[in-house]
Amino acid sequence: MALNTIDTLTVKKDLPIFTVELPFKDIKDIIVEYRNKFPENYNEKLPNAPVRSSWRSNMWAMDYDPLKYFVSVVEKVCNTIGCQYFHMRDDTIFECTNLWMMQYEGGDYAKEHDHFPNDLSCVYYAEVDDDSSSIVFEGDLEIKPRNNLLIIFPSLLRHMVPSTHGPRTVISMNFRAN
Repeated sequence: MALNTIDTLTVKKDLPIFTVELPFKDIKDIIVEYRNKFPENYNEKLPNAPVRSSWRSNMWAMDYDPLKYFVSVVEKVCNTIGCQYFHMRDDTIFECTNLWMMQYEGGDYAKEHDHFPNDLSCVYYAEVDDDSSSIVFEGDLEIKPRNNLLIIFPSLLRHMVPSTHGPRTVISMNFRAN
């Protein structure tokens, strides 16, 4: 059977964005330790990536031992959201598929992008300056970052960060339901 055309239909649906304060006092030190141990800047390896930050780790930093407890806490938060909001089955869990860290300086930004085909994505603000730019979802909702803020959102939501004036250190993560 030949496929002549594929029709596209759309629906509008409100999608949630979740925020929670996670006070990890030593997380900034872990990021600095990681950067000192693995100084390579992956921005240079990813010239077409939508994010331009002063430094970016590789995408598999979730395997770094000092970050494993942090990852497990964020997984628990994602699984709580999955059960309470998305009504996931009890035997379904979200697992971290990748984690990377970034340090933004003045002028750094993230072009509009999404994290599909992952299910949930997160950004954790380990340290932010008052002049750090907001994250903007779907060109509409702005969330001003603050220290220890975790934002969790469906991975297909488009988001961006305008050129920032103040520095910020963040951890980004993607999750898939098994």
